Amino acid sequence: MNYYAYRMLRKCQESDIEAIYEIYFHPEVNPFMNMKKMSLSDFQDYWAKRMLNEQIYVQVDGNNVVGMICTKREENRCAGTATISSFAIHPDYQGQHLGAQALAEAVSILQNQGVTRVQLIVEEDNSNARAFYKHQCFEEEGVLRNYFNREGQIVNEIIMAKLLN
Repeated sequence: MNYYAYRMLRKCQESDIEAIYEIYFHPEVNPFMNMKKMSLSDFQDYWAKRMLNEQIYVQVDGNNVVGMICTKREENRCAGTATISSFAIHPDYQGQHLGAQALAEAVSILQNQGVTRVQLIVEEDNSNARAFYKHQCFEEEGVLRNYFNREGQIVNEIIMAKLLN
């Protein structure tokens, strides 16, 4: 049987929250996420609200949740746009093409829903993520100056987008 058959993107379920919590607050991931450390209980409440307002998917490797990607469709005149609001692969699984697979599948889902633009913001000093997104055909469009506060360090954010038509 093909090992890669066990690697897939699926809709997030409530039972995935503990694995997502571990990814979100991993010391190598959390500095780049817009979330201060919180208890699992508080995170469960926060995440339940996000699950109502966003399309959230998890990347699985076998039975393990190894990543997550959250997308949100814009409304009204921007209805053709979706924003990737969170995306992370657990550091133990990075470098195995799981991030590229998850992103490609999420973009394909959005495109099938009529989205023509996918956008995100990434910290200016997150060179690995910026290179990853560029490799996935996202283009840098601008800078949000002094946008992100990482424990007192003010960081610029880079707006990146991929046009789907």
